[in-house]
Amino acid sequence: MKIKSLLTILLCSTTLAASAQHKFGHLDSESFLKSLPEVAEIQKTIDDETSKIESQLTVLQEDFTKMQQDFEAASKTLPQAELQEKANELQETYQKIQNFIQMSRQQLQAKSQELYAPLLQKVRNAVVEVGDENGFTYIFEKQGSALFTSTQSVDVAPLVSAKLKSNSK
Repeated sequence: MKIKSLLTILLCSTTLAASAQHKFGHLDSESFLKSLPEVAEIQKTIDDETSKIESQLTVLQEDFTKMQQDFEAASKTLPQAELQEKANELQETYQKIQNFIQMSRQQLQAKSQELYAPLLQKVRNAVVEVGDENGFTYIFEKQGSALFTSTQSVDVAPLVSAKLKSNSK
């Protein structure tokens, strides 16, 4: 019985000593990224691109509406063969608009990824440096699905922010 108690105490003290060596941190990366001045510049560029695309789309939709109106007006007077040809043109134009919308979304997504990639890499590098310099075992995403967050977990956002500022000099 005494050996069992001694073994339990030894295991507990070993576990406590091992866990005392770990340092945990967390970062709410979404909030952190929103606070960076570079994000406003990136968002402005994306907004400008979006506005250009929306202007082009408006022109395409206006042209399509005009074609529809012309088709409806001509449907009473045109022969069936010409009417079918106009209906095909209308369908092709509609499909071109749909393709334009899809391509535009893909272009905006690619542009966003292109613009954010260097900033995200810079933040990742700063997180790694903060982790190394401050002896963190793990730095977790705060919005993750942790079952428990200790008060001993350190919010590393101020450290990462300071690291980014020092790396910019």
